Amino acid sequence: MYQFAVNVPLGLIVVVLGMRVIPTDVRSAGPRHYDVTGALFAMFFFVTLYLQQVLGDDALQAGLSFLPITLSVFTASSFAPRLVARFGVRTVVTAGMLIATAGLLLLTGMRPGGSYFAVVLPGGILSGLGMVLGLVPSTIAATQGVPRTQSRLPLSVVA
Repeated sequence: MYQFAVNVPLGLIVVVLGMRVIPTDVRSAGPRHYDVTGALFAMFFFVTLYLQQVLGDDALQAGLSFLPITLSVFTASSFAPRLVARFGVRTVVTAGMLIATAGLLLLTGMRPGGSYFAVVLPGGILSGLGMVLGLVPSTIAATQGVPRTQSRLPLSVVA
């Protein structure tokens, strides 16, 4: 509990200060893309360690445990463009980041003797869903209005 009580407020301070100090043009979709990707890889790494080292799953069981998360990513990526068309990039990215944050906060409940179904499954699904809702709109924003022949340039900046 101590780590949560210290790390969450410090993380919030860093985010708030970063948003006040970093110029607006730097706070575009590109840096967010790196934040989301980093959080996604960290989540998979630590959840894998938790499943194998703490819950005692073997490699196949741990891999199969990620299937629901993969399905949430697949599902969200199919309806994210429609959400962007209806609500706009900013709204969908904000909602996605809030959903991903909720999922990652759920994953802080991983404890020895914990349960996959109580913590990892809901946290993983929310994190995957939220991260896709953050990545897809930022990609749409980066390539919007760019001729098809030049679309690789903005994608290389975002990715």
